[in-house]
Amino acid sequence: MPGRIHIGNAENFQTSTRGWFVGAFLDDHHGPLKTDDLQLKWGHHPPGEQRHELAEPATMASITILISGTFRLDFPGQNPGSVVLRQQGDFAYFGPGVPHTWQAEDQSVILTVRWRPTVPAGIT
Repeated sequence: MPGRIHIGNAENFQTSTRGWFVGAFLDDHHGPLKTDDLQLKWGHHPPGEQRHELAEPATMASITILISGTFRLDFPGQNPGSVVLRQQGDFAYFGPGVPHTWQAEDQSVILTVRWRPTVPAGIT
């Protein structure tokens, strides 16, 4: 069945989509990579790069996984208020609506995954 396999390199999305290589941020010509159900970001960040304004994904859960470097996530008003990812594989999960900022403390590569969480039965 044609179109079931799609290959590429996440680094190629750094400029055009701020690193998002799966998700709603893509144009229709990306085929199956354009979706509202899942978002994947390959972030390549030089030392000192940061996001000052709060990012608040209202409907998506997120997990940021450190590939290399040292990367800090700040969660104002949350506990913990800050998380530093230091070892390859360190991650931070945060649920929908959790505001955050970030800073690359060293040359860093991260993978961020966002999805719409399902609510288990009996939890509202």
